[in-house]
Amino acid sequence: MKSIQEIEIFVDSLPSSRISPRTTKTRKRKQLWKTLTLIGISLCAILVVCMVLTGMLQILVVLSGSMQPTLHAGDVIVTVETPVHSLEVNDIITYHSPDNIKSLMTHRIVNIISDSQTLAFQTKGDANEDPDQYVVSPKQIVGRMVFIIPYIGYIASISHSFIGFLLFVLTPGRVVICAEVFSIIKKKEKGQ
Repeated sequence: MKSIQEIEIFVDSLPSSRISPRTTKTRKRKQLWKTLTLIGISLCAILVVCMVLTGMLQILVVLSGSMQPTLHAGDVIVTVETPVHSLEVNDIITYHSPDNIKSLMTHRIVNIISDSQTLAFQTKGDANEDPDQYVVSPKQIVGRMVFIIPYIGYIASISHSFIGFLLFVLTPGRVVICAEVFSIIKKKEKGQ
């Protein structure tokens, strides 16, 4: 017959199925941080969507190379509605083209023309040698550029094509479905 001490040593040597309180606290902290991070990201996304829907923020794709090397074709820029009196020389602004009101242009302010009754902006593309042949009125201005996301515009352009649909919608969808099926099979094998 074994002594109590031998039994205790044997029991202590067995793998524990209990989780220590310290491990539980660590897991709860990690879960709390994951939840807070998810909430923060969600709130930021909601804020950006609201700003885009109200017109305070515009996300645009650069289509030409007139602003190289600052902006390249395919870059995405974020433009924020800005009071015209706070615009300064060297600010990059987006405005309606004087030739076509539906077309937007993004150039740098090189001169501000101001007298007692009017305000206008002389603009120039960084890649162009001469300033634009026109001046931009405050009514034409959409906003000031505040952020650049390099080359992601190509992805946006591709996503509107059939290949983009396959690449960005169907492929991730298939991956998610396969992962779920694999998870279900694994749970059935474990008897859960």
